[in-house]
Amino acid sequence: MQWLAVLLALVLAAGPIFAQSDPVQSGDAQTDDAQTDAAQTDAEQTDAATPSFLSPILTIDQEKLFAESMFGSAALVRLQQGKEALVAENLRIEGGLEVEERDLTARRATLPAAEFRALADAFDAKVEGVRAAQQTKYTDLTASHEEDRRRFFAAALPTIGGLMQELGAVVVMDKQTVVVSLRQVDVTDVVIARLDADIGDGSAVPRAPVTPPVTPPAPAVVQP
Repeated sequence: MQWLAVLLALVLAAGPIFAQSDPVQSGDAQTDDAQTDAAQTDAEQTDAATPSFLSPILTIDQEKLFAESMFGSAALVRLQQGKEALVAENLRIEGGLEVEERDLTARRATLPAAEFRALADAFDAKVEGVRAAQQTKYTDLTASHEEDRRRFFAAALPTIGGLMQELGAVVVMDKQTVVVSLRQVDVTDVVIARLDADIGDGSAVPRAPVTPPVTPPAPAVVQP
């Protein structure tokens, strides 16, 4: 999904954009590096949703954004639970069909050929029907997850757009498409923090309305 590459390009007010550089340590300050790094880490976590730099280009790791946000992690849990339930159901159904098949095979010697063939054909049809039904359930499960992803990224657009304006950015790119960049321009964690605050687990984000299939009108009957 490359929707972030230039999709969010915005025209901002004219004017120079400067990135604030980090202060350079010198002298014997290296002895306090560990404490300084720890303090900076704590400050970054505390103020994760309030960046203090400007950049015309930002990057986002879309997979991390989805997987580590409250919305995305909840969707992934639902997907995993759905898969596990479907696997358990498949095993239960498979066990029942195996018992039924063994019983039919045992009865073969005592049944007329035509009757056995009818029973065997009915069993084969049942197996095919079960297989189709389970495949439909799996397709519905994956389709529901894809819908969750679409809802998530659609809900994320306003938050990302607001961050772009705040940081003077004109484009947000998928981090996976960037060869090299400064770590500072990766705003994935910032967006996750803001999305968790804005939409939480996504339960309040509406789903796209389901459009019912269109039934063509019946042809008019012309009376002679």
